[in-house]
Amino acid sequence: MNLLTDPVFRVETPDGQERLSLPRLLEALGLDRVESLPGLQRHQQDAFHVFLCYLAGAVLARESQTDPCQNAEFWLEGIRRLTKTHIPPVPNLPLGNVEPKTLALPTNTKRSLQ
Repeated sequence: MNLLTDPVFRVETPDGQERLSLPRLLEALGLDRVESLPGLQRHQQDAFHVFLCYLAGAVLARESQTDPCQNAEFWLEGIRRLTKTHIPPVPNLPLGNVEPKTLALPTNTKRSLQ
């Protein structure tokens, strides 16, 4: 599945339920046509909203635009241009004798993962 080209997001609009790709979702949001995203659970809504805002803001800033009312082609090409930025690789960090199964545990946890 490709978020940029496949209609993976279920969206409730004034015309009924639709399935949209990420660029089409951003277009619909800019046109204020999204009433809800029925596929999202309550605990996912805030994080998804933040993700969409940051993504749209990054594309708009990169393209020197301020109007979020853009067509899907603008969003598609803008997201693609964002991903073409060169990011240097992160060097491997030595972990010493740390066991990988304990990396995610808080320091005060005594039980081990089985």
